[in-house]
Amino acid sequence: MKNIIIIFLAILTIGCKNKASDKINNQANNSNQPNTEVETNSDTSDPQEIIFNDGKQPKIEFDMKVWEFGEINEGESVDTIFKFKNVGNAPLIISNAKAGCGCTVPKWPKDPIAPGENGEIQVKFNSKGKPGTTNKNVTLTMNTTPNTMQLRLVGKVIPTTKE
Repeated sequence: MKNIIIIFLAILTIGCKNKASDKINNQANNSNQPNTEVETNSDTSDPQEIIFNDGKQPKIEFDMKVWEFGEINEGESVDTIFKFKNVGNAPLIISNAKAGCGCTVPKWPKDPIAPGENGEIQVKFNSKGKPGTTNKNVTLTMNTTPNTMQLRLVGKVIPTTKE
């Protein structure tokens, strides 16, 4: 059994000598396609820090990142729109918008947002069964640096009185 583990570790070590970026660079250099390689920033261990060789990168700016809806009665639904603009110089792609629970539902544009163009993230919150102070997050996954961002809905849900 020890021999199998030693052989497995040896194979794993030998197989992992090349970094993923080396494989990407080799594929890019061996193809007839234009060079689209990316480099990771060696000054940081953060895998989200990606530098595009052509210098083009999307950048998102929101009119607000936190929406305070005030007080609502339990069972009511509220919705808002987070407006944004791609202020970068490459198309912005929002690949996912995920809420922490099923009571908060985001809708986001599935098509790329061109540089200089505007977009919207619609978010609906259903307060049924959620009395008290509320702080709901929507996490966006995008092709920006960093590649995630959170939008928040905050307020107070007044519990229903039971008679």
